[in-house]
Amino acid sequence: MVACNLIQYSGISAQVFAIFCCIAAVHVVRRYLPEVNTMTSVQALKDLGESMGLTGEELRAFIKEQQAEEREIRAREREEAKLEREREREQEIEKAKLQRESEEVIERKKLERVKLELDRMELEMKQKQQQIDAEREKWEMEMRMKEKLAECEREEREKTREQEQEKLKFELELKRMQLELGNKQGEEHPEVGQVALSKVRLPKMPFFDEDRDDMDAYLQRFERFANAQGWKEDTLGISLSALLKGRALEVYSRLPPEEANIYESLKQALLKRFQLTTEGFKTHFQSAKPEVGESPAQFLTRLD
Repeated sequence: MVACNLIQYSGISAQVFAIFCCIAAVHVVRRYLPEVNTMTSVQALKDLGESMGLTGEELRAFIKEQQAEEREIRAREREEAKLEREREREQEIEKAKLQRESEEVIERKKLERVKLELDRMELEMKQKQQQIDAEREKWEMEMRMKEKLAECEREEREKTREQEQEKLKFELELKRMQLELGNKQGEEHPEVGQVALSKVRLPKMPFFDEDRDDMDAYLQRFERFANAQGWKEDTLGISLSALLKGRALEVYSRLPPEEANIYESLKQALLKRFQLTTEGFKTHFQSAKPEVGESPAQFLTRLD
């Protein structure tokens, strides 16, 4: 009754309406009865098309369209089945992963507890070892200090003995040179020779050591010492010669007798020998470096 009313009011023919009904029936069967959803044979599609009044090209087009639709449906079903299998496999993998992670967490906690215990034992052993090392280091330091003190005392005694020997040696050498100088000057100027011998000073200063001392600084210290003692200018040359040794003493001994006792002449000769002239000072200034433990102010004073 409904179909008749639809045909009557829509104006379509009964044949076209029958075709639509057949196609709809095929879709319903494929949709809700998958167990009979198999590929329809060409003959069945042909019979279905002929029953719908299709012939020739229309029939062939209908068959091809139905076959293509069936292939598309099967492909979609296969894809859905594949996706379902993949979802199930992923769920299984995720489940196994969660189980494995849970087991790993439990195992990791066990390992952490064991590690904490080992760290505690190691810390205790390290503290005990540090205590033993500290006591041993303290004992070794005390022994080194005792050895160093004994060595310093030996070096001090040795240094004092060497200084006394060096002083005696140079006093003898100085007296010999003064006698020679006095004899030479006495032959030419007897009054000069007597003055030179009578005014000899033996400063209470360390001998000049060219390996450690700077000649310019040493001469400045000597002049300050002489000024503090109130020495006269004509005695400074011989007094300085008593403190020279090595190359510095050679400079003094090679000066002419009339210049050896003149302080300025001896000073300039010493500065020249130790390259402390204008050019020498320039080279010395360019190559100067602060010594170990020397403050910037001390370094600048030494350069001045």
